[in-house]
Amino acid sequence: MSYKALLLATAATLAITGTAIAADPPMIIDEPIIDNTFDWNGFYLGINGGILSEASGTYPSIGIDFGWNWAESDILFGIEGDLDWYVTAGEFTGELQGRIGGVFDPAVLYVDGGIGGVSNGVVYGFIGAGVEFAVADNMSLGLQADLLGTGRRA
Repeated sequence: MSYKALLLATAATLAITGTAIAADPPMIIDEPIIDNTFDWNGFYLGINGGILSEASGTYPSIGIDFGWNWAESDILFGIEGDLDWYVTAGEFTGELQGRIGGVFDPAVLYVDGGIGGVSNGVVYGFIGAGVEFAVADNMSLGLQADLLGTGRRA
C-alpha cells in the first residue's frame, strides 16, 4: 500500500468516526444533589434523662417527651410535654412548655418556658435554654437546662 493510499484511508476513517461521535455526543452525568438538611417539622416522641439539683439533694430522672415542631425558614417553634420519674425521690412530674429557636443545621438552639407539676401537688413555672443535634433522619440528641421557679401547692 502506498503512502498516499494509507493517508487517504486514515483520513476517511477519521471522517467517518468523527461523524459517528458527532451524532452521539458523550453523555454528561450530573452529580446527585444531596440534601443534608434535617427536617425539624412535625410530631416527635422520645426518651429523656436528667438530674434535678436542689438544696435537699440531687435526683436523677428518666421519662418520655412528646411534642410538635414547625420551622419557618430558620426559626423553629415548638410545644412539648414530658412525664418524668425522679427515681430516688419517688416523685413524678409533668411539664408543658413552648420553645422558640434558630435552626443551624444540623443543630437547633432554643429558649423555652412553661409550667410543671409534681405528684405531691406542687405546681411551678420554669424558663431555660437548650441545644439539639440531628444525628440521623429521625433521631436527635439534646441538652437542656431549666431554672425552676418556686413551686406552690395546687
